Amino acid sequence: MKRLLALWVLGSLAQGEGPGRVSRAVLSASRGGSDARAFPASLEKLWLRLELEGVPPDTPLTCAFLAEKAQAVPPERELERARLEVGGLINRVTYKLSRPPQGWSPGVYRVEVYLGGGQAPTLQIRFQIVL
Repeated sequence: MKRLLALWVLGSLAQGEGPGRVSRAVLSASRGGSDARAFPASLEKLWLRLELEGVPPDTPLTCAFLAEKAQAVPPERELERARLEVGGLINRVTYKLSRPPQGWSPGVYRVEVYLGGGQAPTLQIRFQIVL
């Protein structure tokens, strides 16, 4: 009976393993700033801070910044993409996106976060650049 119970516990733990989750996401105009969804076109840097929970070591995390619908930028244009390995002791990520060389065009943008190498985003954050 003890052996059966031990196998059931191990099986339950194995099924619970997965890519984990993003427990908190903050998009800000400064490294330690508060969460926002609208930013001025004069913004120099945009900061994304993520806190992760239950993510196994060496799990791929990808962040993609896209211009969803902005003036003077083709729709769904990817501005930047970054990939790194997270999980285990690495449970916080800070990512900085600098202003594009041509500047920020007013409009709607989004960040897509892919955790675990899946094809569908784990998290999407929409934000606006305003004049």
